[in-house]
Amino acid sequence: SILAVEGGSYSSITTLYDSFFIAELWHQKLSGENCPPLFEMQTLTIDGRPVEARGGFVVQPERSIKGVTQSDYVIISPFMPDQAPMPGQLETLSRWLKTLMSRGATIATICTGSFILAEMGLLDGRRATTNWQFIRMFKKRYPNVRLEPEHMMIQDGNIITTGAVTAKYNLILNMIRKLGSPYLAS
Repeated sequence: SILAVEGGSYSSITTLYDSFFIAELWHQKLSGENCPPLFEMQTLTIDGRPVEARGGFVVQPERSIKGVTQSDYVIISPFMPDQAPMPGQLETLSRWLKTLMSRGATIATICTGSFILAEMGLLDGRRATTNWQFIRMFKKRYPNVRLEPEHMMIQDGNIITTGAVTAKYNLILNMIRKLGSPYLAS
């Protein structure tokens, strides 16, 4: 499940779709046409309504988070953290993410998406990373997070955070390796 947020990165969402689509094509080619799919993706927003990503691109979700009770992964797209993350929606998102985590979901953020998890307290006491340009802001706002910005990707339990926006490729390859195979990710 990919969570699109108002003002988020459109390219992160499209890169995820393209990468997993290509991996799925290779999986089918290598495993045979009738094998079950590795990746079933969906784009979500908090309320199921479209959001405007940076650059004026409109992201049309398949559904609201309320319609999703199970997901192996939830990936949160990055946004500009100089604003309060998702005003008025964090409590709803937090309850939903905690429910999914209790059911085994892994929550991943790309770049500044880590600000959303930190704002909800989900990163308190955990190791995490974020975009290097926002290190001071992050440390000031969230002193209970063990921020390690020198890493491009950190997994602490069932939460994955990534550094700069290009670290989405590290996340994608990691997921393809885990859900598919090291060969498929190479």
